[in-house]
Amino acid sequence: MSGKIKTTEDEFDEMEELFPDEGDKEIVRGNKIIYKEARDLLSLSESPGGRSLIKGLKLEISETIKKLIETRQGRYVSDLDSQLSLLTKLTDAKKQTDAIRNWLDSIDK
Repeated sequence: MSGKIKTTEDEFDEMEELFPDEGDKEIVRGNKIIYKEARDLLSLSESPGGRSLIKGLKLEISETIKKLIETRQGRYVSDLDSQLSLLTKLTDAKKQTDAIRNWLDSIDK
């Protein structure tokens, strides 16, 4: 053993070798993509700038809800949907990375 620390990337590669069926490989590849995106979002959301972004986004959501209630204009529904979608992605990134990490750890290799 060379003493090299195994990265998550290495673990995904190992999983692809472990499961030769193409359907299984697609699941591994899909989880690899989700993990990378969630990991990147988690890094952003845990940074000082990311925390400011989340705080600002929550304020924008509050303002959009107020405008929607006051004006009853449907265009604010679309704005609210976009803002909530982004907030959900940022705040759920840790859950996604943890879930995929647990999945990787649960596979007998």
